[in-house]
Amino acid sequence: MKILFISGELAYPPHKNGGVHTVHSLIREWTHQGHCVDYLYIGYSLVSSEMEGIAQIVDHVIHFPILQKRSMVRSMLNLLWGRPEILSVTPMRKRQYEPAGDYDLYLWDRITSHSLSIYNAPKRVMFAHDCFSKLYESQLGSLHGWRKIYKRIQKRLISRHEKTIFGQYNTVMFVSKTDMKYSNELLLAKNANYINLGVRLEPYTPGVNVLFVGNYSYPPNVEAAMFFANTVMPLVVKQAPETKFIIAGKNPPREILSLIDENYIEVTGFLENISEAYMRSDIVVSPLLSGSGMKNKVLEAMDFGKPMVISPLSREGIDELVDRENCLIADDIEDWVRNIVELVKKQSYRESLGRAAKGVLELKYNWETNSKVFIEKVMV
Repeated sequence: MKILFISGELAYPPHKNGGVHTVHSLIREWTHQGHCVDYLYIGYSLVSSEMEGIAQIVDHVIHFPILQKRSMVRSMLNLLWGRPEILSVTPMRKRQYEPAGDYDLYLWDRITSHSLSIYNAPKRVMFAHDCFSKLYESQLGSLHGWRKIYKRIQKRLISRHEKTIFGQYNTVMFVSKTDMKYSNELLLAKNANYINLGVRLEPYTPGVNVLFVGNYSYPPNVEAAMFFANTVMPLVVKQAPETKFIIAGKNPPREILSLIDENYIEVTGFLENISEAYMRSDIVVSPLLSGSGMKNKVLEAMDFGKPMVISPLSREGIDELVDRENCLIADDIEDWVRNIVELVKKQSYRESLGRAAKGVLELKYNWETNSKVFIEKVMV
């Protein structure tokens, strides 16, 4: 099926907000299922990294800017024109767009995208996410004075607009059953339906996840990720095609984003809780070729009880790490490939190495002890 997805926001990075995460997850799954998705972005701002990120999961990205920057003046004009504040970013008159080809499904993302008109679209769906009329109604009880008056006016305006807008689509989709029922019963939009939000079950396909964590504003981390992805992984997947490489951490530059491959390389970008990456991983690597100091990423892997394959440089400062006792140390490409494949194939070996590494950390590498040692050493 060919889908044209129309949105005023680029659905990348996924952690930007809840709505973006939902859209990114849906599109990712649709493309994985074999559907062709073109992304028509109607927003005014253009961030190259976001464009590149969304381009990784869709067939084409088209930029047709019609939305405008939010401002107090626009909000006041909208009020005078009898339009709700949420539509202050949209033009007063709808804009027409003619797609280059035909699509089976035309999907407008949130009501701000309704400002774009496409004639003769056979299957029109509004993905509203939430019902703003219901949201504003729920907020009235906690407001007082002029704020309550203003919100009541906004609720009246958005209800009127949602009734009008929703009626122009074959289906209006929400992400909760209560919003769907509110729309059907109070807005009289009998075309409303809903989906449940979800999580991506990991591993997505049976396999073994190999993790590298870093802040990629630090050049040695970029160097390490590129080396492993370009030199080691192609050789690993020949022997163990079930292996996937996850590059986690903030500030991935363009060269790292270009590594994304649906089959065996994933780039997560910034994660609010890096433990999510460790929990998904089966093996942790630290293929650092340059840098200095004790490697925090190695200690984190030990704390999570993960089996590690590391470079000699990554071991520096952690003398208790011994090859084939509580980690695997790779001196060259052959070592890297052999060690990774061995761990992929032997789950019991992964578990024993991980336990041994965690035992080392608990004895010596913990902040409760080391914070005291720090004070003791500087106060001598």
